Amino acid sequence: MTQVTWLGLLWTSLFTRSYHLWRYQRSITLETMEKTLKSTGPQILILEGMTGLALIPWCRKIAPQSVIIYYAHNVEWQVWNSLARLAPSVSLRRFVLNIISGNLKREELKNLRCADLVLSVSENDVVWFSDHLKNTKCDTLFPGLWNDVAHPIPLPEISGEKIRFYHVGAMNWLPTATSIQRFLHELWPDLKKQFPEIELHLGGSHMPEKIRNHLPQGVFVHGFIQDMARFISDKHFCLVPAIAGSGIKIKILEAMALGRPVITTRTGADGLPVSQDLNLIQADDFSDLPHRIKYALSLKSETIKEIVQSGQRYILEHFSQKSATFKLQNQMKSLINEK
Repeated sequence: MTQVTWLGLLWTSLFTRSYHLWRYQRSITLETMEKTLKSTGPQILILEGMTGLALIPWCRKIAPQSVIIYYAHNVEWQVWNSLARLAPSVSLRRFVLNIISGNLKREELKNLRCADLVLSVSENDVVWFSDHLKNTKCDTLFPGLWNDVAHPIPLPEISGEKIRFYHVGAMNWLPTATSIQRFLHELWPDLKKQFPEIELHLGGSHMPEKIRNHLPQGVFVHGFIQDMARFISDKHFCLVPAIAGSGIKIKILEAMALGRPVITTRTGADGLPVSQDLNLIQADDFSDLPHRIKYALSLKSETIKEIVQSGQRYILEHFSQKSATFKLQNQMKSLINEK
């Protein structure tokens, strides 16, 4: 989880800098990278994530002739803005998160204007980028997950004894940690009372101590998952109770590719061209999750298998490595020709 230092936050706020980008820029060894760029003279630089976002203007200065492509996982400032909206209206938490998201928005747009092409994993995010980056090309590039589809994990029979849900995600990512903590505190206890046979298995690194030390009945923590196929082999549903964030949730695509029905929120499915109850089971919002979980538990095995098969067809159609590679190659050729 991004740990805020008050001195760093104060310094960046005074100069209207993004706290996150400032931290990433401080952690990068620019001297070594500069030598590499000047010695190789690359035609194309592909940057991604928060580290890549922090580097775009610097790369433009050091390698002015290179084509710079940025692959966006999220509209970064929107992640922190959505967390601010979840905080109490009059609170230090909301105040700090609003400062962080506001400064990040300004610097994110400034840096992206130095790129030749902005690619995004989410169609919704591409719309936002296109509206705010008038002179920068923007397009969607879905991640390729073809290999996972080739080896789906058989779905265990759903019986009355144990019905196992699972969630896998790095818990040092604030939106993920916040979503899981709220789900365990607000929704899980009543669901467990109504359905004593259900279990929730949490996988992922950096599990907060306040979750480990106060696990509700029927919840199990597994830590970092080395073998995803083995972990989900006895699990029935993937649960993604997202309440904040941007971009698309790769964990949803992985679950669909591996043959598991997914239950998530509208936020979790944001940016995915999916059909309600055809590719996944979607709640209108966080508070609607119990209703959709009850719906999932009421489904017949044949219906669940249909959702799984539909999800796998969806992955093959939209997220194959072949289609992603073909699209990226065409984009790069076009940009090189324009240079």
